[in-house]
Amino acid sequence: MEGRVDRYVTPEWLEVWTPRSAAAEALRLLLRRKLPFDEGDIKRLLSWIVDFNADHGYRQFPVKSLALALERFADAGASCPDLAPLVFRFATIVREEYPGMAGRADQLERLGQKLASDQQEPERDPQSPMILPEASLPDAAVPAPAGSPGVLVQLKEFLGILPGQPDVQTEELEPDRFRLRSDSPLREEHRLISDVLADAIKQTRYLTPDLGRTKAGRQMLACDPATCGRLLLAAMERAVAGQFGSLNLDERPVWQSRYAAAGLVARLSEIEHSFDRNGLFDVLLVLSSMTATSVEYTENLIEQVERNGPLTQGERHVLYRLRCVLIGAPPLGCPGRRIERLTRLIGDAPVLAAVPGEAWADALNGALGRLPGPRRSLWLELLAHALCATGARPPTKWLKTVREKLRAVGEESFATVLLPLLPRVNERRSIPLHSDELGFGAHCDLNSILHEGNATLLRGLIWMVPLACNRDLARALTPLALSAYRKIPGVGPRATKIGNAAVYALSQIGDMEALGQLAVLKTRVKFSTAQKEIEKALSALAEKLAVPREDLEEMAVPAYGLEEVGLRRETFGDFTAELRVAGASEVTIAWLRADGKPQKSVPATVKRDFKDDLKDLQTAAKDIAQMLPAQAARIDAMFLQDKTWPLDVWRALSRSSAGRRPGSPADLEF
Repeated sequence: MEGRVDRYVTPEWLEVWTPRSAAAEALRLLLRRKLPFDEGDIKRLLSWIVDFNADHGYRQFPVKSLALALERFADAGASCPDLAPLVFRFATIVREEYPGMAGRADQLERLGQKLASDQQEPERDPQSPMILPEASLPDAAVPAPAGSPGVLVQLKEFLGILPGQPDVQTEELEPDRFRLRSDSPLREEHRLISDVLADAIKQTRYLTPDLGRTKAGRQMLACDPATCGRLLLAAMERAVAGQFGSLNLDERPVWQSRYAAAGLVARLSEIEHSFDRNGLFDVLLVLSSMTATSVEYTENLIEQVERNGPLTQGERHVLYRLRCVLIGAPPLGCPGRRIERLTRLIGDAPVLAAVPGEAWADALNGALGRLPGPRRSLWLELLAHALCATGARPPTKWLKTVREKLRAVGEESFATVLLPLLPRVNERRSIPLHSDELGFGAHCDLNSILHEGNATLLRGLIWMVPLACNRDLARALTPLALSAYRKIPGVGPRATKIGNAAVYALSQIGDMEALGQLAVLKTRVKFSTAQKEIEKALSALAEKLAVPREDLEEMAVPAYGLEEVGLRRETFGDFTAELRVAGASEVTIAWLRADGKPQKSVPATVKRDFKDDLKDLQTAAKDIAQMLPAQAARIDAMFLQDKTWPLDVWRALSRSSAGRRPGSPADLEF
């Protein structure tokens, strides 16, 4: 198998670049001639740019001419709803790669909406579900053994590929203190690598070992492709093992040799090499554990996989992981030919709207996959618009378009799909990663960080929550913001844009319950930039409700139906529930029978006959438990204020808050 070639640094590059530039210019001239393209022509042109390797840039593409050709095709009255996902992806590329063509991107999005609207959804049976039942996890997503059991054991255990392995005798190799297992099939290769690393750390340029300096290095240069493949795999194992070990800066030879191992991987990958089946999947596993993976090099490996015949579950899982890291941006249902090749090998057929590998994104993709086709198309349009949420606040034009798209999707469908996703944003990656790239390790917890494209998509969805008028969605914004502002060592706040979007959404909901949620955030979030956003939101809400800013937080305390101090009673048939607040943190729900005797757990009849009321009570208990620490801190701070209230206002507030529930009309009557 040919090694990786970087065309930018080879002498033959101009021979490649010149005809490519000429071909691009010829295409640009042809597109200007208003040729009568049919649907197949347009689809091939769009697929060409959507599937292009973005690592090489889009600057040579005749983007404007292609956009004009697409508009002429649509103006001719062609009905082609299948083109809509490609058009939305093209619009995203134009917006991201050509900042000066934002207007053109808007036109392309409107064109995508027009094409998608040509596919009319059949009338839905009102008794049929809006979304199909959740499917079980595909077996390819479940970790299973692949590759050689004696290679990359630490990485496989970390990724869940191998269960706990029995202790195996090891020996320590210098200079990087690599623990070589007695069952390793690469023992001789590791000994050659040790010699090369020992020489490399004596040189100034130890990051790029010179193989011609030593006997072991010259032996590597002269080896056959199969032997070079085993050496490359051993060097990868060495580099990965170095990332697991602690780094002591006082032990210069150790950490220098670990970095040199990564340089050796790059050097060996330039030499012609090949792998046996186990080695092939071990290398693919390493590539699937990194955020930075060469698409071009991986394609060569995938070609070899395609020649290997039927795959085991573990091998399919490695490809499943690889697919997650090769998708660089939310594909909006149109992932491209490279990903489709992997999908055929994996044997599943997912709807990929968000970048997979994160719990909430996988749940979104799964939910869209269970939607009927026409309704799914409407959702993909909505997500394409959400992906345009690139600023700090949504523009007026963006909000106007959102209202139309939400009406098309339906507020009920929006809440049904989105509500289960928001709590999952706090979860770690469903497909864990190990490092940014070989040799430099992960200086932070990669598995708690959101993909940048997914974060933009999620921000757009959060901006839509105030327009959906769903109380449960609004309540989910506070834990979402707390999760987003959570600090990660080496990174800082986990996803500031998500936290700020949740704060903005709460400010736009504009009721007293949202105000109470902002008060919780104000006391629990310590991040200074977030505090500024929360202050802006509180001030905006005070203006919206026409109340003094200094009185806002006092008025925002919800009663949660408490009829007397710390007590709320609810009757459920023959049973009574007592919600009690004890102290500054304890909230309990006790159940009583009709005769007053206690009931240990929630009665079965209540679960069956009073589902909604029970959920409301349990939600209130959860919200009170979350609210108590915030209110305790607020009241403690009040001792430092010279605070007064007019008696008539205080009495009015006391009467209006007695017995009221959050979100009721009385919340706004002050």
